[in-house]
Amino acid sequence: MKAAFGILALYVSIPLAIVAAQSVVAHEAAQQQSSAHAAVAEVIPTAVVVDRH
Repeated sequence: MKAAFGILALYVSIPLAIVAAQSVVAHEAAQQQSSAHAAVAEVIPTAVVVDRH
């Protein structure tokens, strides 16, 4: 019975660990993209951005 419970726990925990890892990677990528956009925004003057839109 303990072995069955252990197998069930692994069966449930592995997909949860994969989903958690994917969300961490997605969060890190979003932070990097956000900082890259902020760096570009600092380089481009505001008047140029306003004129383009």
